[in-house]
Amino acid sequence: MVRLKRLKSPVHLIFLASVLVQFLPTRTKKAGDPVYAEVLLLLLELLFIILTLSKPLNKENRTQNGVFGVIFSFLGIWTLLTAKFVVIPQDIFKAPDVVAEQFLNDFPRLMKDLSSSMSTIIAGYSLALLTAIPAGLFLGWNTQIGKVSEQVTNFLGSIPPIVFIPYSLALLPTFKSCSVFVIFITAFFSGPFRNSERCTEHKCTDAEQCKSIVCIKTVNAV
Repeated sequence: MVRLKRLKSPVHLIFLASVLVQFLPTRTKKAGDPVYAEVLLLLLELLFIILTLSKPLNKENRTQNGVFGVIFSFLGIWTLLTAKFVVIPQDIFKAPDVVAEQFLNDFPRLMKDLSSSMSTIIAGYSLALLTAIPAGLFLGWNTQIGKVSEQVTNFLGSIPPIVFIPYSLALLPTFKSCSVFVIFITAFFSGPFRNSERCTEHKCTDAEQCKSIVCIKTVNAV
């Protein structure tokens, strides 16, 4: 009963108002199907109920109620300004039902593009992980080598990765290899050299202890 009482919230009234807005006459030349917007609102309402009931009793719902209230209000105002009163032309800003319908139609292609992007990111970070850890251990193990390479690595690490894009496009054979290279550079110079060099300044009485510190700092940086 205590959890059910937590469902008493003005957020539900905002949700109902947003749903009722979808039934107003559409004034655009190419009207979308309001069912898509209604289903979206219903899914958000269901998510709000699940989160409210699953949250521990000792935690307040003010932040959660505020977030969902803003979302429902935004969707309702969005619909009024685009599909119902045409304050904003749909050529510039599509209505929620049109966006939701297009999203569902393009969902298979979006998932294909997402998998391609994730494979590129994983490849770049994997290469950085495989090269940065040995390089970080090598530089962190020898104090003199770490000090000599400090200036070079600081200079290379300060260069924005976007600078390498034109060169990678000119030198590498495919666009995907360019993307992998830029992600690799970004991850590689984001801190493993600097952290390994800082570790050389840490006075370790035991060699294994110093090696473990270098390894931990390098992994955290990557």
